[in-house]
This record gives sequence, C-alpha cells and structure tokens, in this order.
Amino acid sequence: MGGTGLAGRHLFSLLSPHPLFLVTHVLGSPLSKGRPYREVWEEKERFLRKHYAPIPVPPLPYPPSAAPLLVTCASSLPPTTRYVFSCVAPSLGSLETELAARGHRVVSISPHGRAARNTVVPALNARALLPALLREPAAIIKSPNCAACGLAPVLLGLAGLAPLGRVVVTTMQSLSGRGDAV
Repeated sequence: MGGTGLAGRHLFSLLSPHPLFLVTHVLGSPLSKGRPYREVWEEKERFLRKHYAPIPVPPLPYPPSAAPLLVTCASSLPPTTRYVFSCVAPSLGSLETELAARGHRVVSISPHGRAARNTVVPALNARALLPALLREPAAIIKSPNCAACGLAPVLLGLAGLAPLGRVVVTTMQSLSGRGDAV
C-alpha cells in the first residue's frame, strides 16, 4: 500500500526478487489505479529526477524480475492476502486500520495509529504484544520512525567501525517536506 511513492517503490525493489515473498498487489492512489505498475514507476522516477534536478538522484530501475502488475486500491485487496506492507502518508493511515479490521496483517512505516492499543512497535512493545497479535487474525506492526528505520542500520554499522562523534543526517524528505513530492 502506497506502492507508487518513493518508499513503496524502494520496498518493492527489495521484495520482488525476495525468495520468501510474493508481491501480488501494488496498492496506490486513485490516480494510478488500473495502470501498469511499471508505467507509474517510470513516470514517478522521471518526476523525482526533474524535481530534485540540482541534487543528483540516481534512478531506481524497475526490477527486471518483477511480474507485470496493475496498480489497484485497498478496497479490492483479496481477503487471502496475508501481509500488507504500508508506505502511506499519515493522512491515509485509516486505510491500515481498515485492512487490519478485514483480517490482514499490516506492516507499516506510517506514524498513523502508532499509539493504538493493538499496534506493535517492535522497538517499544514487541515483547508484550507481538506473540499474541501474530496468533490473531490481524495485527498492525509499525516502525518507530519512518526516517530512523532506514538510518539505524547505517549508524549501527558505522558505530561498529569507529567511534562516532557528531553525525548529521539530511533526508530528501526533510529537504522537500514530502517523500517524492508528487
């Protein structure tokens, strides 16, 4: 869900060749619904490079091994879909709650509902909630912070190599206010 945005495209590029996951649906906005995912992907990549023209943004190529998919919407997701990876903006977070209520397990980077009772934030409450929620038909699993989740492995790796003094991080989102500004 949110598969046509910057984070969604990157997640798809990691999941599509993965041996344990089969990506069966890419959920996007009504503007993308019914369009070939590759077409939407390439359009968004062109816009991203144009929008950030002063900053060299290398294109993220569409994974060559990816099956052809059409962009669809959350309401048409089959009930047999086990996991939904969500990269939606907080304003669309209610879709995650909706999908969890329909029995899907939602793994999300959105801050929407991070403090809800049935939400697992692995860095905070996984020990108490995750085992019970994974036995239930639905669960919402959130990252502690959408920007920090990508940064944490880098910092951990750097910390293992040498002591860190001061680290300053600037994300594309902090420059523009949005992920891909589309």
